[in-house]
Amino acid sequence: RVDSTTQSGPEQLAAIFAARGMLRAAAFVTRLSTQEVLLKICKGSPEKMALVQSRMDTVASIWDFLFAPALRRSLDVLGRKKILVALPVTACFFRLWLGLKPSLTAFVPGRLLINLLFPAYLSAVEATFGDMFGRGTASFALWCSRLDAYANALGGLATYITGRARRPRASVIAAGCIYGLMGIITMALVKETLPTAKRSETKTIWEPPLRAAKLFNKSSDLRWLALLTVLERIPFYADVDAAFRRKIFGWGVKENSRLMLVDQVVGIAQPSIVMGLHENLGLEKSMRVAKVTQIMLEMSMVTARSDKVLLFQPLAWPFCRGQVALNRMLQRAAADVGAGPGELSAALVALSFPVRIVVPMLFASLFAWKPRAPCVVLAVIHLLTLLVQKYAFKRIKVARELEGGCAPVTRSTSAEASRALTAARVKTAVQELGAPTTATAWGPSVEGKATCRRGRVAELEASEATRLLACRSLPQLAGGAAKLGG
Repeated sequence: RVDSTTQSGPEQLAAIFAARGMLRAAAFVTRLSTQEVLLKICKGSPEKMALVQSRMDTVASIWDFLFAPALRRSLDVLGRKKILVALPVTACFFRLWLGLKPSLTAFVPGRLLINLLFPAYLSAVEATFGDMFGRGTASFALWCSRLDAYANALGGLATYITGRARRPRASVIAAGCIYGLMGIITMALVKETLPTAKRSETKTIWEPPLRAAKLFNKSSDLRWLALLTVLERIPFYADVDAAFRRKIFGWGVKENSRLMLVDQVVGIAQPSIVMGLHENLGLEKSMRVAKVTQIMLEMSMVTARSDKVLLFQPLAWPFCRGQVALNRMLQRAAADVGAGPGELSAALVALSFPVRIVVPMLFASLFAWKPRAPCVVLAVIHLLTLLVQKYAFKRIKVARELEGGCAPVTRSTSAEASRALTAARVKTAVQELGAPTTATAWGPSVEGKATCRRGRVAELEASEATRLLACRSLPQLAGGAAKLGG
């Protein structure tokens, strides 16, 4: 079911799925083939290619830091569709240019712009789903997971096909054509889901990058979620797995592509597993399961003596998707303070920037010292996150809201609230009948009137009880009923 106010439905979902699948396929084709094209541009020198890539990574980090928050904020000001169209059009142009006439002039600006637009595109898709299904809802998380699984499946197919292609330039041109088709589908079939009346009135999109992180000071929930986000991002940017597999077990492209293919096949079942954990365990326990599983995986890499252990790791990866629950809480907490998806995305970019700069260098140094040391450190970080989660979830209100629960109902508080509510409604009904409210003034005639109008009293009680039960917690219910009774 989708929100009818966005004028979108199954055809919108089909168009988004088609475009997102093409993006994944084109990205996998490009990742495997542009390395060969860049090596040819560098005249077959791996050292020169490594130098170009390292400089590009440095420039890309600064580029993203300066402009990514403003680009994400534009989602709330300009709408979602402009970003959804900008990526495929830009990528189509630069990939065709690179494939037809390879040069650094075609590679460098294309790399910078595509790397800047790619995360913004994913944020735009997420914001579109938030408009359609409600930000942070179970349906929102389910469809985001389904989209990722579908994209992974197409990415696996693209990996398999591209691995057998003999002409890297032809693969790059094919990726450009896929981007072009993706742009046509997006422009023709994807509708704007953010009405003009709901867009942000902010006139200035760009602001100092780190200022975007001030969003996390607007509520206690956001501050705790910011801490959990930083702890989740550390393992994400400490990406030494490929280097570990090569150093310890001598893995190359063939073995890594096999592991990637297993991951994508297992990823098809990921939405069912993730949402099953949310429904049966709740957000808090599902995040605990994710952390415990990640600790076990890191320790398996520390103690591994055979690379066969690594081939079984993708089977556990769907249970490590704690960030899905975290994202649901972030979306809801941001909505509670009036922040749009674009503003939240910009704040996350600013929050993650120091982690993105420091963590890769730190873990690269650890890996150079001892190859298994990063795995031990990551296991400790996961354990620390597990302890912080236990403390933080007692203070994060949106977690209880998303799990559909109020505070635990005890017999005494329930009975007290019920008595206060009944007394308040009877008193209100008697006042509507024009009768005195003191105990000594009750007479047969008034009692008879009250009996005849008991249907009206019951209706008032049901209406008020329904409104009060929509409160966020039972203490609010008891307090509201006591106030009415007073």
